[in-house]
Amino acid sequence: MNHRLVVCALLVASSTLVATRSARQDSTPADARRTRVPVTIEAKQDVQVLVGLVSREARGKLYVWQTPQANETPFVIRRGERFQMIKEDGEGQCRIRYRGKTFRLTSCPWLDGFSDHQQDSFQIVAQRSAPWVYADATHIVHVVSPTGRITTLNAEAGQEGIDAIKVADNRQIAGWLVLYRDPDGGSPFAGKLILWRSGRIIRTFHTDQTFWSWAFERGAEQVAYHVGPRHGETASHCELHDVRTGRLVESWDGDLTDPGKPTWTRKLDHQ
Repeated sequence: MNHRLVVCALLVASSTLVATRSARQDSTPADARRTRVPVTIEAKQDVQVLVGLVSREARGKLYVWQTPQANETPFVIRRGERFQMIKEDGEGQCRIRYRGKTFRLTSCPWLDGFSDHQQDSFQIVAQRSAPWVYADATHIVHVVSPTGRITTLNAEAGQEGIDAIKVADNRQIAGWLVLYRDPDGGSPFAGKLILWRSGRIIRTFHTDQTFWSWAFERGAEQVAYHVGPRHGETASHCELHDVRTGRLVESWDGDLTDPGKPTWTRKLDHQ
């Protein structure tokens, strides 16, 4: 077969595939089209989620990349259900999180680069401008920046998840408690408090007991927390620390229901 004809045939096939995915996209530069993530999207009608590439994608449906590592099966996002776009991959593609699982879509019509946003099927209902933190089923922690950058933290030995995720008023610092397996077979306990900013851990606090609660104070300059035994606490031990240095500013032991407690303990409790 003539090599020139082979090359032409391949180019036509490739062009056809690209056209079916991007015909609805405009010429806006990719950097200008970047959307802050995560974005919460509501299905305005039942949406079929199919697996694999097709010659032409139908309106009102989503298509998931099929990979050897992920043996995906088709499913339906019901009308009124919500999912989150957690990353924009470029070329009109993105990743979504639905019912605790992540899927990579071949095209995401709600993105700015599409001329048909299929608003009869998809409606953006919320968009974040602060870090977003979650843990997946393997306890790996994912931190999504407002620009869409995702950083992952591998689970430590015995880690069972995270809890009490908070974002400071300045929307720049996030924090969470790390849960560990109870060697006695009880519920997981919080043994570490992590503070995160600008793509990295900026401060870590540990306890040999458990963190019952924590909170930001003075915006994001200080952090307060309540630690104690997992059983049989007689008084609540609370500490206030400087975020920048980690220095202990003040500590207090008492009853958190006491109206005379220090003001910096007002957000703390014993859950």
